[in-house]
Amino acid sequence: MPSGAPDFTIPSNINIVSQQIDLQVVAPQAKAVNVGGCLTTTAKSDFFTLAAGSTVTILDVVGRGRLIIIGFYDAASTTDPRNDKITVEIDGDTVADLELWQIDNIGGQGFYDAIGASAVVGAKGACPYGGLTQKVTDSTGTIIKVGGFYRPESEFTSRCTVKVTNPSAEDHLFVYTIIWGVYP
Repeated sequence: MPSGAPDFTIPSNINIVSQQIDLQVVAPQAKAVNVGGCLTTTAKSDFFTLAAGSTVTILDVVGRGRLIIIGFYDAASTTDPRNDKITVEIDGDTVADLELWQIDNIGGQGFYDAIGASAVVGAKGACPYGGLTQKVTDSTGTIIKVGGFYRPESEFTSRCTVKVTNPSAEDHLFVYTIIWGVYP
């Protein structure tokens, strides 16, 4: 036996009388948010003008639950919306702070550099965790619209907040659907 390794073959005559375990129960009533393909969920869809230089909270849920997926479409007139950012905060901690081009790279190499001007591209083989699934360019090749999704699948015990930020000097149209579940 290597030096310093415990020898578990010798009886130790240990008697455990009591034990304290610190256990956090996420679903205290044993009702799951996600069981197989069945979801106990809420969906929120909306659209709004995401003003230049602004941050907008699109979801703020208090309680215990699970953030499942964020689908989005972001449209500009002259600026590239891939620099817009989605921020996910779980129980007070930022767990994702991703620009849309980074979400596209989750599934591997992004597809936005592979096409030319005046193009509409869709249905790219995205990773199940996220990616851009649509891109529209203007006549100069500037990307002006993108669509995609991000699947954080994050459990929260007290609060979940999702924010969208537009760092550009141009207003964008932002369309989204978020699906989440809250434990009863």
